[in-house]
Amino acid sequence: MNSLKMFLSIMLIFVGVHSHAAGNCKRSYSLGVAEDQLKRKSSINGKSALPGMATELLDEIKKRVNCVFDEVPLSPEKALVELQNYRLDIFAFSFTNESFRKVADEQIIYSTSRILLVDRKFYKPAWNVQDYLKSSKIKFGALSISNYWYSPDELRMLAAESRIAYSSKIEMNGHMLAKGKVQAIFTSPAFLHRMIEAKDILKTSVAIRDPAFRLTVALMLSKKRVSPEERDQFAKAIEGMRTDGSIEKILLHYVPAEDLKTYYKF
Repeated sequence: MNSLKMFLSIMLIFVGVHSHAAGNCKRSYSLGVAEDQLKRKSSINGKSALPGMATELLDEIKKRVNCVFDEVPLSPEKALVELQNYRLDIFAFSFTNESFRKVADEQIIYSTSRILLVDRKFYKPAWNVQDYLKSSKIKFGALSISNYWYSPDELRMLAAESRIAYSSKIEMNGHMLAKGKVQAIFTSPAFLHRMIEAKDILKTSVAIRDPAFRLTVALMLSKKRVSPEERDQFAKAIEGMRTDGSIEKILLHYVPAEDLKTYYKF
């Protein structure tokens, strides 16, 4: 009898510890994770290495939705296919767009303006972003995948006029601009700051804000595989991060305070 009581006590302790570790979560999630291209050797204040903006945001969400996450690296294109075929619960993160909206509920993290970088030799103070897009003298650099910094109409126009060159990495876009292979590229405030640090890109180019074109970053939750109750858990976690300033605090590791105020909305 004493042995049985001891066994039951041990089991209760084990179950209690396990339940605490998992919180109130009743399931595990298949989680697609995009490559974080904003890893840094040091933060804005230069004090410590950082894993990347998306990584930090996802880690904070996981702390607040204390579930089990089975993570797999995926490109946004592959994640969309997995969501369409009901093989994925969550994708972190993507810019919002109509394709994702059909199969996923978008839990918005933040939005930002895109920035046009123009070679100084082709810069015209009186021109706006649309003037550069329409000019036959301006060739643009773009990513071969995940090209959300351009509208579909812009991509079609540039392709039809043979005014677009593709690369697989954001850094390569900056390299094409610096070498004069293209005259303009689009980027975001966080990537612009990274290029300033790495290449001092503003010595040879001019940054033009495009407030009319906003990029919205969201956590994608499968409409078929994530229930409304589960969706609410993530929505509350993200709203809590927004309310207590966690999102801004994380972004300040990667974006100067002035840029955060100028470009970002939460």
